[in-house]
Amino acid sequence: MRRGFRVLAVLAALALVGACGSDGDDSGNGGSSGGKAITVGYIGDLTGPNTGSEVPYLNGIRAGIAWVNENGGVNGRKIELQVEDSKFDVATGTQAFQRLAPNKDMVAMMGLNGSSVIAALAPEVDKLGIPVVGPAATTEPGLASENFYNLQASLEDQGTALVKYLMEQQPGAKVGTAVINVASGTEWEDVIKEAVPANGGTTTGFEKLEPGAVEANSQAQALKGSDVVTVHSNVPLAVVLVKALHAQGSDVPVYASYGSMGETLWKGVGDVDTDKIFGVNGWSMYYADAEGKADLDEAIKLTKLKKDDLGTTAGFTQGYVAARILAEAMKDAGDDLTRESLHKALRRSEGFDTYGFAGHVDWSGGAPHKGVQQVRIYGWDADKGQIVAVTDLLGGKG
Repeated sequence: MRRGFRVLAVLAALALVGACGSDGDDSGNGGSSGGKAITVGYIGDLTGPNTGSEVPYLNGIRAGIAWVNENGGVNGRKIELQVEDSKFDVATGTQAFQRLAPNKDMVAMMGLNGSSVIAALAPEVDKLGIPVVGPAATTEPGLASENFYNLQASLEDQGTALVKYLMEQQPGAKVGTAVINVASGTEWEDVIKEAVPANGGTTTGFEKLEPGAVEANSQAQALKGSDVVTVHSNVPLAVVLVKALHAQGSDVPVYASYGSMGETLWKGVGDVDTDKIFGVNGWSMYYADAEGKADLDEAIKLTKLKKDDLGTTAGFTQGYVAARILAEAMKDAGDDLTRESLHKALRRSEGFDTYGFAGHVDWSGGAPHKGVQQVRIYGWDADKGQIVAVTDLLGGKG
Protein backbone atom coordinates (compact mmCIF):
# COMPACT_ATOMS: atom_id res chain seq x y z
CA MET A 1 0.00 0.00 0.00
CA ARG A 2 1.35 3.46 -0.83
CA ARG A 3 2.40 5.36 2.30
CA GLY A 4 0.45 8.42 1.24
CA PHE A 5 -2.78 6.46 1.02
CA ARG A 6 -2.07 4.78 4.33
CA VAL A 7 -1.69 8.12 6.10
CA LEU A 8 -4.91 9.44 4.53
CA ALA A 9 -6.77 6.24 5.43
CA VAL A 10 -5.57 6.45 9.02
CA LEU A 11 -6.62 10.09 9.31
CA ALA A 12 -10.05 9.17 7.94
CA ALA A 13 -10.35 6.35 10.45
CA LEU A 14 -9.34 8.52 13.38
CA ALA A 15 -11.90 11.13 12.36
CA LEU A 16 -14.55 8.61 13.33
CA VAL A 17 -13.92 8.98 17.06
CA GLY A 18 -17.27 9.87 18.64
CA ALA A 19 -17.81 11.98 21.71
CA CYS A 20 -19.10 10.13 24.77
CA GLY A 21 -22.18 11.33 26.60
CA SER A 22 -22.05 11.83 30.35
CA ASP A 23 -25.68 10.99 31.11
CA GLY A 24 -25.47 7.23 30.49
CA ASP A 25 -26.35 4.33 32.75
CA ASP A 26 -24.36 4.33 36.01
CA SER A 27 -24.65 0.58 36.47
CA GLY A 28 -21.36 -0.22 34.76
CA ASN A 29 -23.24 -2.59 32.47
CA GLY A 30 -22.74 -0.53 29.36
CA GLY A 31 -26.31 0.72 29.30
CA SER A 32 -27.42 3.78 27.34
CA SER A 33 -30.81 5.40 27.02
CA GLY A 34 -32.68 8.57 26.20
CA GLY A 35 -32.31 8.44 22.43
CA LYS A 36 -28.65 9.45 22.34
CA ALA A 37 -26.14 7.70 20.10
CA ILE A 38 -25.00 4.18 20.94
CA THR A 39 -21.27 3.98 21.64
CA VAL A 40 -19.17 1.15 20.18
CA GLY A 41 -15.41 0.88 20.74
CA TYR A 42 -12.88 -0.19 18.14
CA ILE A 43 -9.22 -1.20 18.49
CA GLY A 44 -7.16 -2.09 15.44
CA ASP A 45 -3.85 -1.56 13.67
CA LEU A 46 -4.08 1.83 11.95
CA THR A 47 -0.38 2.72 11.68
CA GLY A 48 1.52 -0.57 12.11
CA PRO A 49 2.42 -3.49 9.80
CA ASN A 50 -1.17 -4.70 9.28
CA THR A 51 -2.74 -1.47 8.03
CA GLY A 52 -3.19 -2.96 4.57
CA SER A 53 -5.91 -5.24 5.92
CA GLU A 54 -7.09 -3.54 9.10
CA VAL A 55 -7.76 -0.04 7.75
CA PRO A 56 -10.09 -1.49 5.07
CA TYR A 57 -11.69 -3.62 7.80
CA LEU A 58 -12.41 -0.45 9.76
CA ASN A 59 -13.69 1.21 6.59
CA GLY A 60 -16.08 -1.73 6.20
CA ILE A 61 -17.36 -1.14 9.72
CA ARG A 62 -17.76 2.56 8.90
CA ALA A 63 -19.76 1.66 5.80
CA GLY A 64 -22.00 -0.75 7.70
CA ILE A 65 -22.68 1.81 10.43
CA ALA A 66 -23.36 4.52 7.84
CA TRP A 67 -25.92 2.26 6.13
CA VAL A 68 -27.64 1.50 9.47
CA ASN A 69 -27.69 5.15 10.53
CA GLU A 70 -29.06 6.22 7.14
CA ASN A 71 -31.78 3.57 7.28
CA GLY A 72 -33.37 4.44 10.63
CA GLY A 73 -30.53 3.57 12.99
CA VAL A 74 -31.07 1.17 15.87
CA ASN A 75 -34.59 1.68 17.19
CA GLY A 76 -34.27 5.34 16.22
CA ARG A 77 -30.76 5.83 17.59
CA LYS A 78 -27.50 6.22 15.70
CA ILE A 79 -24.29 4.30 16.30
CA GLU A 80 -21.00 6.09 16.98
CA LEU A 81 -17.50 4.60 17.03
CA GLN A 82 -14.67 5.37 19.39
CA VAL A 83 -11.51 4.39 17.52
CA GLU A 84 -8.13 3.46 19.02
CA ASP A 85 -4.90 2.41 17.28
CA SER A 86 -3.14 -0.74 18.52
CA LYS A 87 -0.25 -0.47 16.03
CA PHE A 88 -0.29 -4.31 16.04
CA ASP A 89 1.48 -4.08 19.38
CA VAL A 90 0.33 -5.67 22.64
CA ALA A 91 1.41 -2.83 24.92
CA THR A 92 -0.18 -0.18 22.70
CA GLY A 93 -3.34 -2.24 22.30
CA THR A 94 -3.58 -2.68 26.07
CA GLN A 95 -3.26 1.07 26.60
CA ALA A 96 -5.97 1.64 24.00
CA PHE A 97 -8.26 -0.77 25.83
CA GLN A 98 -7.60 1.00 29.11
CA ARG A 99 -8.72 4.28 27.53
CA LEU A 100 -11.95 2.77 26.22
CA ALA A 101 -12.89 0.43 29.05
CA PRO A 102 -13.91 3.07 31.64
CA ASN A 103 -16.69 4.31 29.34
CA LYS A 104 -19.82 2.81 30.90
CA ASP A 105 -21.89 3.77 27.86
CA MET A 106 -19.87 1.52 25.56
CA VAL A 107 -22.16 -1.45 24.92
CA ALA A 108 -19.86 -3.37 22.57
CA MET A 109 -16.48 -3.46 20.92
CA MET A 110 -15.25 -4.39 17.48
CA GLY A 111 -11.78 -5.09 16.18
CA LEU A 112 -9.25 -6.09 18.85
CA ASN A 113 -7.41 -7.32 15.79
CA GLY A 114 -4.15 -9.24 16.03
CA SER A 115 -3.92 -12.63 17.70
CA SER A 116 -1.40 -11.50 20.34
CA VAL A 117 -3.52 -8.45 21.17
CA ILE A 118 -6.58 -10.69 21.58
CA ALA A 119 -4.61 -13.08 23.81
CA ALA A 120 -3.56 -10.20 26.05
CA LEU A 121 -6.94 -8.49 26.24
CA ALA A 122 -9.34 -11.45 26.41
CA PRO A 123 -9.08 -11.71 30.24
CA GLU A 124 -9.82 -7.98 30.58
CA VAL A 125 -12.78 -8.26 28.21
CA ASP A 126 -14.10 -11.16 30.26
CA LYS A 127 -13.85 -9.20 33.51
CA LEU A 128 -16.08 -6.48 32.08
CA GLY A 129 -18.38 -8.73 30.03
CA ILE A 130 -18.05 -6.60 26.91
CA PRO A 131 -19.42 -8.21 23.70
CA VAL A 132 -16.70 -8.15 21.03
CA VAL A 133 -18.37 -8.58 17.66
CA GLY A 134 -16.46 -9.64 14.57
CA PRO A 135 -12.78 -9.55 15.53
CA ALA A 136 -10.86 -9.96 12.28
CA ALA A 137 -8.65 -12.69 13.78
CA THR A 138 -10.20 -15.90 15.08
CA THR A 139 -7.80 -17.35 17.66
CA GLU A 140 -7.93 -19.71 20.63
CA PRO A 141 -8.25 -17.06 23.39
CA GLY A 142 -11.15 -15.47 21.53
CA LEU A 143 -12.80 -18.81 20.89
CA ALA A 144 -12.49 -19.73 24.56
CA SER A 145 -14.25 -16.55 25.68
CA GLU A 146 -18.03 -16.18 26.07
CA ASN A 147 -17.64 -12.53 25.08
CA PHE A 148 -16.07 -12.90 21.60
CA TYR A 149 -18.44 -13.31 18.66
CA ASN A 150 -16.23 -14.39 15.78
CA LEU A 151 -17.04 -14.02 12.10
CA GLN A 152 -13.93 -15.32 10.38
CA ALA A 153 -13.56 -19.08 10.04
CA SER A 154 -11.28 -20.50 12.70
CA LEU A 155 -7.71 -21.36 11.75
CA GLU A 156 -8.61 -24.99 12.42
CA ASP A 157 -11.48 -24.91 9.92
CA GLN A 158 -9.42 -23.01 7.36
CA GLY A 159 -6.32 -25.17 7.64
CA THR A 160 -8.22 -28.44 7.63
CA ALA A 161 -10.18 -27.54 4.48
CA LEU A 162 -7.06 -26.18 2.77
CA VAL A 163 -5.03 -29.32 3.46
CA LYS A 164 -7.83 -31.61 2.26
CA TYR A 165 -8.01 -29.65 -0.98
CA LEU A 166 -4.28 -29.46 -1.66
CA MET A 167 -3.89 -33.18 -0.95
CA GLU A 168 -6.56 -33.89 -3.55
CA GLN A 169 -4.46 -31.90 -6.01
CA GLN A 170 -1.13 -33.42 -4.94
CA PRO A 171 -1.66 -36.76 -3.19
CA GLY A 172 1.10 -37.64 -0.75
CA ALA A 173 2.63 -34.15 -0.91
CA LYS A 174 5.48 -33.00 1.29
CA VAL A 175 4.22 -29.79 2.91
CA GLY A 176 6.40 -26.99 4.26
CA THR A 177 4.95 -24.10 6.27
CA ALA A 178 5.94 -20.54 7.15
CA VAL A 179 4.08 -18.52 9.78
CA ILE A 180 4.22 -15.06 11.27
CA ASN A 181 5.84 -15.14 14.70
CA VAL A 182 2.72 -14.33 16.73
CA ALA A 183 0.13 -16.42 18.59
CA SER A 184 -1.90 -17.31 15.51
CA GLY A 185 1.24 -18.60 13.78
CA THR A 186 1.61 -21.28 16.44
CA GLU A 187 -2.05 -22.20 16.00
CA TRP A 188 -1.58 -22.59 12.22
CA GLU A 189 1.45 -24.84 12.80
CA ASP A 190 -0.60 -27.09 15.08
CA VAL A 191 -3.39 -27.38 12.50
CA ILE A 192 -0.99 -28.25 9.68
CA LYS A 193 0.89 -30.79 11.84
CA GLU A 194 -2.38 -32.65 12.43
CA ALA A 195 -4.10 -32.24 9.05
CA VAL A 196 -1.23 -33.14 6.70
CA PRO A 197 -0.52 -36.68 7.95
CA ALA A 198 -4.25 -37.27 8.44
CA ASN A 199 -4.65 -36.70 4.69
CA GLY A 200 -1.72 -38.83 3.55
CA GLY A 201 1.06 -36.24 3.37
CA THR A 202 4.21 -35.40 5.33
CA THR A 203 5.41 -32.14 6.86
CA THR A 204 8.89 -30.94 5.90
CA GLY A 205 9.40 -28.08 8.31
CA PHE A 206 8.00 -24.96 9.98
CA GLU A 207 9.62 -21.54 9.65
CA LYS A 208 8.97 -18.27 11.48
CA LEU A 209 8.51 -14.90 9.75
CA GLU A 210 9.01 -11.81 11.88
CA PRO A 211 6.36 -9.06 11.56
CA GLY A 212 7.59 -6.36 9.20
CA ALA A 213 10.40 -8.50 7.74
CA VAL A 214 11.59 -7.51 4.25
CA GLU A 215 13.42 -10.74 3.41
CA ALA A 216 12.82 -14.45 3.97
CA ASN A 217 15.85 -16.03 2.32
CA SER A 218 16.76 -18.35 5.18
CA GLN A 219 13.15 -19.50 5.55
CA ALA A 220 12.87 -20.17 1.81
CA GLN A 221 16.13 -22.13 1.90
CA ALA A 222 14.87 -24.25 4.79
CA LEU A 223 11.66 -25.07 2.90
CA LYS A 224 13.46 -26.39 -0.17
CA GLY A 225 12.37 -29.93 -0.94
CA SER A 226 8.72 -29.24 -0.17
CA ASP A 227 6.15 -30.08 -2.85
CA VAL A 228 3.87 -27.31 -1.57
CA VAL A 229 4.15 -24.51 0.98
CA THR A 230 1.45 -23.09 3.24
CA VAL A 231 1.82 -19.63 4.76
CA HIS A 232 0.00 -17.85 7.56
CA SER A 233 1.03 -14.20 7.91
CA ASN A 234 -0.04 -10.80 6.71
CA VAL A 235 -0.07 -10.18 2.95
CA PRO A 236 3.26 -8.29 2.68
CA LEU A 237 5.08 -11.10 4.51
CA ALA A 238 3.48 -13.68 2.22
CA VAL A 239 4.73 -11.73 -0.81
CA VAL A 240 8.24 -11.62 0.66
CA LEU A 241 8.18 -15.40 1.19
CA VAL A 242 6.83 -16.23 -2.29
CA LYS A 243 9.47 -14.04 -3.95
CA ALA A 244 12.22 -15.62 -1.85
CA LEU A 245 11.04 -19.13 -2.78
CA HIS A 246 11.04 -18.16 -6.46
CA ALA A 247 14.51 -16.61 -6.24
CA GLN A 248 15.84 -19.90 -4.90
CA GLY A 249 14.17 -21.97 -7.60
CA SER A 250 11.30 -23.31 -5.46
CA ASP A 251 8.37 -22.59 -7.78
CA VAL A 252 6.00 -24.84 -5.86
CA PRO A 253 2.32 -24.13 -5.21
CA VAL A 254 1.73 -21.80 -2.26
CA TYR A 255 -1.47 -21.90 -0.23
CA ALA A 256 -2.18 -18.88 1.96
CA SER A 257 -4.41 -18.50 5.01
CA TYR A 258 -6.98 -15.70 5.11
CA GLY A 259 -4.49 -13.29 6.70
CA SER A 260 -2.04 -13.84 3.87
CA MET A 261 -4.63 -13.71 1.11
CA GLY A 262 -5.09 -10.41 -0.70
CA GLU A 263 -4.84 -9.10 -4.25
CA THR A 264 -1.27 -8.00 -3.54
CA LEU A 265 -0.30 -11.63 -3.03
CA TRP A 266 -0.87 -12.15 -6.75
CA LYS A 267 -0.07 -8.65 -8.01
CA GLY A 268 3.13 -8.14 -6.04
CA VAL A 269 5.15 -11.29 -6.70
CA GLY A 270 6.71 -10.27 -10.01
CA ASP A 271 7.25 -13.03 -12.53
CA VAL A 272 6.09 -15.83 -10.23
CA ASP A 273 3.45 -18.08 -11.82
CA THR A 274 0.26 -16.78 -10.19
CA ASP A 275 -1.61 -19.92 -11.24
CA LYS A 276 0.29 -21.67 -8.45
CA ILE A 277 -0.86 -19.29 -5.70
CA PHE A 278 -4.06 -20.04 -3.77
CA GLY A 279 -5.75 -18.78 -0.64
CA VAL A 280 -8.41 -19.95 1.78
CA ASN A 281 -11.05 -17.68 3.27
CA GLY A 282 -14.52 -17.79 4.76
CA TRP A 283 -15.34 -14.43 3.17
CA SER A 284 -15.74 -13.12 -0.37
CA MET A 285 -14.42 -9.86 -1.77
CA TYR A 286 -16.59 -6.75 -1.98
CA TYR A 287 -16.96 -7.21 -5.76
CA ALA A 288 -18.40 -10.72 -5.43
CA ASP A 289 -21.87 -11.24 -6.89
CA ALA A 290 -23.56 -11.62 -3.50
CA GLU A 291 -27.20 -11.03 -2.61
CA GLY A 292 -26.26 -8.09 -0.38
CA LYS A 293 -24.12 -6.28 -2.94
CA ALA A 294 -26.70 -3.55 -3.67
CA ASP A 295 -26.83 -2.50 0.00
CA LEU A 296 -23.04 -2.67 0.20
CA ASP A 297 -22.71 -0.44 -2.86
CA GLU A 298 -25.11 2.03 -1.23
CA ALA A 299 -23.01 2.01 1.94
CA ILE A 300 -19.85 2.69 -0.07
CA LYS A 301 -21.53 5.72 -1.64
CA LEU A 302 -22.76 6.98 1.74
CA THR A 303 -19.24 6.95 3.14
CA LYS A 304 -17.72 8.27 -0.12
CA LEU A 305 -15.13 5.51 -0.07
CA LYS A 306 -12.83 5.11 -3.05
CA LYS A 307 -11.56 1.82 -4.46
CA ASP A 308 -8.29 2.09 -2.54
CA ASP A 309 -10.27 2.47 0.71
CA LEU A 310 -11.86 -0.95 0.15
CA GLY A 311 -8.50 -2.70 0.31
CA THR A 312 -7.17 -5.78 -1.39
CA THR A 313 -8.45 -8.42 1.06
CA ALA A 314 -11.88 -9.60 2.17
CA GLY A 315 -11.50 -7.55 5.36
CA PHE A 316 -13.69 -4.72 4.08
CA THR A 317 -16.61 -7.09 3.46
CA GLN A 318 -16.17 -8.74 6.85
CA GLY A 319 -16.12 -5.38 8.64
CA TYR A 320 -19.26 -4.25 6.82
CA VAL A 321 -21.18 -7.40 7.71
CA ALA A 322 -19.92 -7.28 11.30
CA ALA A 323 -21.45 -3.81 11.71
CA ARG A 324 -24.73 -4.90 10.12
CA ILE A 325 -24.99 -7.95 12.38
CA LEU A 326 -24.16 -5.91 15.49
CA ALA A 327 -26.90 -3.41 14.60
CA GLU A 328 -29.39 -6.23 14.00
CA ALA A 329 -28.64 -7.70 17.45
CA MET A 330 -28.96 -4.25 19.03
CA LYS A 331 -32.42 -3.90 17.52
CA ASP A 332 -33.37 -7.31 18.94
CA ALA A 333 -32.13 -6.22 22.36
CA GLY A 334 -34.78 -3.48 22.38
CA ASP A 335 -34.85 -0.12 24.10
CA ASP A 336 -33.14 -1.43 27.23
CA LEU A 337 -29.81 -1.89 25.46
CA THR A 338 -27.06 -3.08 27.79
CA ARG A 339 -24.10 -5.39 27.40
CA GLU A 340 -26.16 -8.12 29.02
CA SER A 341 -29.18 -7.69 26.74
CA LEU A 342 -26.89 -7.50 23.72
CA HIS A 343 -25.23 -10.79 24.66
CA LYS A 344 -28.66 -12.42 24.74
CA ALA A 345 -29.60 -10.99 21.34
CA LEU A 346 -26.32 -12.10 19.76
CA ARG A 347 -27.04 -15.66 20.87
CA ARG A 348 -30.44 -15.87 19.21
CA SER A 349 -31.39 -19.32 18.03
CA GLU A 350 -31.73 -18.52 14.32
CA GLY A 351 -28.25 -17.05 14.02
CA PHE A 352 -27.35 -14.37 11.47
CA ASP A 353 -27.29 -14.03 7.72
CA THR A 354 -24.12 -12.68 6.10
CA TYR A 355 -25.88 -11.27 3.01
CA GLY A 356 -24.27 -13.83 0.73
CA PHE A 357 -20.67 -12.77 1.44
CA ALA A 358 -20.06 -15.85 3.62
CA GLY A 359 -21.87 -18.77 5.20
CA HIS A 360 -24.37 -18.65 8.06
CA VAL A 361 -23.27 -17.56 11.55
CA ASP A 362 -24.70 -19.21 14.67
CA TRP A 363 -23.67 -18.10 18.16
CA SER A 364 -26.66 -19.65 19.94
CA GLY A 365 -24.58 -22.01 22.07
CA GLY A 366 -21.90 -21.22 24.60
CA ALA A 367 -18.25 -20.68 23.81
CA PRO A 368 -16.71 -21.13 21.38
CA HIS A 369 -18.71 -18.57 19.41
CA LYS A 370 -17.28 -19.61 16.06
CA GLY A 371 -17.48 -17.61 12.90
CA VAL A 372 -18.46 -19.10 9.57
CA GLN A 373 -17.52 -22.77 9.45
CA GLN A 374 -17.28 -23.17 5.71
CA VAL A 375 -14.59 -21.71 3.47
CA ARG A 376 -13.61 -21.53 -0.17
CA ILE A 377 -10.30 -21.92 -1.94
CA TYR A 378 -9.51 -18.83 -4.02
CA GLY A 379 -7.26 -18.18 -6.99
CA TRP A 380 -6.52 -15.32 -9.37
CA ASP A 381 -8.35 -14.22 -12.52
CA ALA A 382 -5.64 -12.37 -14.43
CA ASP A 383 -8.09 -11.02 -17.04
CA LYS A 384 -10.34 -9.42 -14.42
CA GLY A 385 -7.54 -8.65 -11.98
CA GLN A 386 -9.67 -10.13 -9.21
CA ILE A 387 -9.65 -12.85 -6.58
CA VAL A 388 -12.08 -15.59 -7.59
CA ALA A 389 -13.35 -18.73 -5.87
CA VAL A 390 -12.08 -21.97 -7.39
CA THR A 391 -14.27 -24.21 -5.19
CA ASP A 392 -17.72 -24.17 -3.69
CA LEU A 393 -18.04 -23.93 0.09
CA LEU A 394 -15.91 -26.52 1.86
CA GLY A 395 -16.35 -27.82 5.38
CA GLY A 396 -13.44 -27.58 7.80
CA LYS A 397 -12.89 -29.31 11.11
CA GLY A 398 -16.41 -28.42 12.20
